[in-house]
Amino acid sequence: MQIISGNENVSFSYEKAGSAVAEIEDAILKSQLKPDDQNAVLEMLSEIKEQITQEKTPSIIKALFVGLKDFLINAGAGVVAGIIQAKIQGLF
Repeated sequence: MQIISGNENVSFSYEKAGSAVAEIEDAILKSQLKPDDQNAVLEMLSEIKEQITQEKTPSIIKALFVGLKDFLINAGAGVVAGIIQAKIQGLF
């Protein structure tokens, strides 16, 4: 998908977004999150995967990633939140 914002063209790849979710999921499973928080995060990732599969607009997918990042920061998983931030910057 090609997004035109002002004078800039930004490419969004659903394939890259799916790869980012897989990397984030791996980091979550290796993290020291409490089981309840980990389950909540995995549910959020499942929702993101579903939106990617349905090829929803990139703005919706970005909003879900940002929500996940904010949840992780509040749960004390700043390192994983940093990974998400890096992925967001690479995707959008």
